[in-house]
Amino acid sequence: MNIIPKPKFYKKNSGYFTINDKTSILFNHQEFIDLASLMKDKISETISNFGIIQLAKTSFTEEEINCFLLMKIDGAKLAKEWYSIEISQKNIVVKATSKAGIFYAFQTILQLLPTEIYKDKFSCTEIKIPCCSINDEPRFKYRGMHLDVSRHFFQKEFIYKYIDYIAMHKMNVFHWHLTDDNGWRIEIKKYPKLQEISAWRVDNETQPWRNRDSATENDKATYGGFYTQKEIKQIIEYAQLRNVTIIPEIEMPGHTLEVLSAYPELACFEGKFYVATGSYWPNKDIFCAGKEEVFLFIKDVLSEVIELFPSKFIHIGGDEVDKSNWKICPRCQKRIKDEGLKDEFELQSWFIKRIEKFLISKNKKMIGWDEILEGGLASKAVVMSWRGIEGGISAAQQEHDVIMTPGTHCYFDHYQSDAETEPQAIGGYTSLKKVYSFEPIPEILTAEQSKHIIGAQGNVWTEWIETPSHAEYMSIPRMCALAEVVWTSKNNRNWHDFQKRMQTHFIRLQNLGINYCKGSSKIEIIPEFSEKYGYRIILESEIFEAEIHYSIDEGKYINYKEPIKIDKICTVKASIFIKGNHYGNPTIQTIHFNKAIGKTVKLNVKPASSYKGSGKYNLTDGMKGSKKFRDGKWFGFEDINVEMILDMEEKTFSKTIEISFLQNIPNLIYLPENLIIEKSLDGLEWTKISSQNICNQQEKKSIKIFVFPIESFFRFIKIVAKNRKLVKKNRKTWIFVDQIMVR
Repeated sequence: MNIIPKPKFYKKNSGYFTINDKTSILFNHQEFIDLASLMKDKISETISNFGIIQLAKTSFTEEEINCFLLMKIDGAKLAKEWYSIEISQKNIVVKATSKAGIFYAFQTILQLLPTEIYKDKFSCTEIKIPCCSINDEPRFKYRGMHLDVSRHFFQKEFIYKYIDYIAMHKMNVFHWHLTDDNGWRIEIKKYPKLQEISAWRVDNETQPWRNRDSATENDKATYGGFYTQKEIKQIIEYAQLRNVTIIPEIEMPGHTLEVLSAYPELACFEGKFYVATGSYWPNKDIFCAGKEEVFLFIKDVLSEVIELFPSKFIHIGGDEVDKSNWKICPRCQKRIKDEGLKDEFELQSWFIKRIEKFLISKNKKMIGWDEILEGGLASKAVVMSWRGIEGGISAAQQEHDVIMTPGTHCYFDHYQSDAETEPQAIGGYTSLKKVYSFEPIPEILTAEQSKHIIGAQGNVWTEWIETPSHAEYMSIPRMCALAEVVWTSKNNRNWHDFQKRMQTHFIRLQNLGINYCKGSSKIEIIPEFSEKYGYRIILESEIFEAEIHYSIDEGKYINYKEPIKIDKICTVKASIFIKGNHYGNPTIQTIHFNKAIGKTVKLNVKPASSYKGSGKYNLTDGMKGSKKFRDGKWFGFEDINVEMILDMEEKTFSKTIEISFLQNIPNLIYLPENLIIEKSLDGLEWTKISSQNICNQQEKKSIKIFVFPIESFFRFIKIVAKNRKLVKKNRKTWIFVDQIMVR
């Protein structure tokens, strides 16, 4: 059984059912006729003149021979997308409560067939399908994929393909990011300049995204495009047949430079604006919250959007709004005063709530990125939590529905393998295994609050993704992993089982002609602690059943067969070998063995969910983090002082205590303002070892290791790191810490 995502229940039975040109499709409800036709057309690509499809005039029984039976049943107690499949030697019986269930059953049946059926050209006279019983339904009702078409425009033919990929993996939402600073992509008949001006930018595609020349008055805008309303209707119809809901995103009040380029009167101040050619930050040229014509424009635009899209949801963005102009705009300040608002954060909340009121009047629900929490959440808004999971937790605790899409696990514009061998990406590292490890429901939520986590979504931002081929590569197979996260129950998921099933799925993807990533060549080095074996490291790879070789301190390569015992400072180099040759670059990790290895550290606060390192032993696993703050080896703490108590478990003599911190000023990660180090034999009475004030160093990215002489006995070490409590661009500062070492 190599089905992706994994079904809730599967049982293999003996024998096979044979599909041939005499096999027919019968269905007992007119609602299924389109899906029956879709099924016939797909199988007919392989078996010419595949049998008839027929709406049964009378209720047929399950005794029909040599046919597919599509049966709608009473599903009062079943999930909307539930289905069952019973394949015997005489027929295939598919039961469902809705079209969605029939469609997903069809996707499962396709994955039970030979992988060759996914090829453009493959024909035979019959296909044998194994007899089995399947009972299946999704864990979450929202299972989404996002695509940004503003940064780079994709023709409708690729949008059709992207919807196919979503549907194939039993996902049901396409979040279409249609507007942003780099281009407006939807025809709005009342505002033609959105198509004439906002949809096009100066073609500086040969320059690096972050350093592109800004447009000037004499430049001609030639890069871009937009979807006509006719095309959008065609795409929506295509998606509906495949049980995919399209949610449009119209950005506001920020990420609107492209709108201001056509309608500058909607800005706070007069000026000439141009569609951004590349990276645009800070995002300060935004809609004026004090002008009524802004809200008239938005309502007019949304009215046309609502008329086009049947989705009950409309996404309004709401993220990354630089409020600098609002602070000095007389109209915005008057709005704050007139509405009795506290500040610009509440002004943004007022702005969003006003738009939500309009959407509700049109029987629509609003989705926004988690910044819409700031200043007060709109009454019925759904929060899309991207800056970690904290926003989602807060929204769920306020009884608002939440879609989890944290950058740590769900941003598919990050690298998925060694950056030196991969196509260019925005940065970060989100491997297939990391996506698969994602758990959308945070442990901190109660059972009742957890009901508000309605699903999760993968995001494909396209600043660095210019072509459909590149978009496929970044999306797949990470889409496959997320599909299983949101469909399959938590207890039914297993990484190694998923790896094994993906080997067949990779063949399907290849037969479809998809440019997918073959998997990371990086070796994962996992620490293991036990009383029996002491400290060992495990080597794992995303490459299924990979042959891994390793060396210690540049010694001879050894074939990896079992965990490696470490009892000294050493450097491990590990590589995948295929047919005797290196595959990809080796993974190199220095193990800083010391007396604190594997000892527990008690924290006064939990690290942020996005930066919780490698787990329980992150501070004492001997593996230091790099200057890349997203490398998975750092504990991150926002706007708070951190107290760490190391327990050596017994009386210990040490010469020095070492602790390392990260500084990454562009991301507001600073060295602590002050460090206090204390020791204790019993955890009750403490003696200060050192107190050190740390000057505000200007080096943008660095790792600082602080070494404190001790030359005495102790059992406990307490380290207190004081946050600098800076606020820049409405964001607060972080402390990042990794290793505590005792020598």
